[in-house]
Amino acid sequence: AGEACRLSFYGRLVGSLGEEAQQQQQLRKLQVYKPKERQGLVARIAPDGMSAVCSGLFKKETDIGIFQGARITTGRGEQGSIEGRFGTSGKFKVQFDAPLWGLGDGQRRSAADNVLLLRYKRFVFDADKHSIRQ
Repeated sequence: AGEACRLSFYGRLVGSLGEEAQQQQQLRKLQVYKPKERQGLVARIAPDGMSAVCSGLFKKETDIGIFQGARITTGRGEQGSIEGRFGTSGKFKVQFDAPLWGLGDGQRRSAADNVLLLRYKRFVFDADKHSIRQ
């Protein structure tokens, strides 16, 4: 009796799970997700400061098309989006909304500035296991 799990909920009942054949369809409506985060690095910044070649987020066999257009943030809070693959080693191109800081005279980007964060939601009951949403 000590190992039993007891949960109670309070509120208005919106619906119930019917037959097993309909359960998968009804579970998808619940919008249950796991927050995910991937971390990578800026490898090379273009001279204009608006685009960069980055690495570390994906393996070379990963389909980057799933993540194309996804929003990405640097360690300084600079925002950009993933444009596509760069070469065959898992590197990819990012287009930033504004020029990156640290390209002018006397300015240097630290290692923490070059960290990239990709945050997305992986929906548990989604039929397509390879889709992401932000």
